[in-house]
Amino acid sequence: MPSTCSTTIRGPGTSSPARSSSSAFASWVSRVLEGADGRADRIALFRRGVELIDQVVRSVLEETNAAFLFGRGEVEHRAIDVDERGDAEASWLLSWPEQRRAANVRSGGSVEPVRVVAWFAAAFTHPHLRGSRVGSWPFQVVDAGDALRQKPIVRAIVEAELHERIFEGTRKIIPASADPSPDDGDEHRKIPTHGGV
Repeated sequence: MPSTCSTTIRGPGTSSPARSSSSAFASWVSRVLEGADGRADRIALFRRGVELIDQVVRSVLEETNAAFLFGRGEVEHRAIDVDERGDAEASWLLSWPEQRRAANVRSGGSVEPVRVVAWFAAAFTHPHLRGSRVGSWPFQVVDAGDALRQKPIVRAIVEAELHERIFEGTRKIIPASADPSPDDGDEHRKIPTHGGV
């Protein structure tokens, strides 16, 4: 007898991993995002999702700033911009003095800030969450539970982004890798482990 699998999708405020997976899959099949069929309605949902995830992304970037940059960093949020092709993008950046001054030892030019990007291409059914170079996670955030569920993904993105910045600017651009902690004076302080970031 063939096995069957059913998933109950709960309403707003009761997000679960099953709801997310089911919603993403349903939008791929039906080409309808959370009940929104037209692009304007989808962009409105995307805007709401960006508002909901804002504090989650900021908290991960601030944790990273405290653990690795000794609080020297600045978090910036760039609101949703829709370009001439209809692609919509919002981003959060973490920059710090050593990164801004560093030359990119791999390709020349500068070392960019750590970036978390919420992106909704005009041709796509649903938006995605990514870094400047890595990832493409489905981004279907309709309530606070969905936003909070994205935190491990945001941490993975930030960890990959920080790794890229070290690759581009060497570990010297990370204060925690070279400078003693303001509290302990230990010149040989190692980069802290912080649950991935």
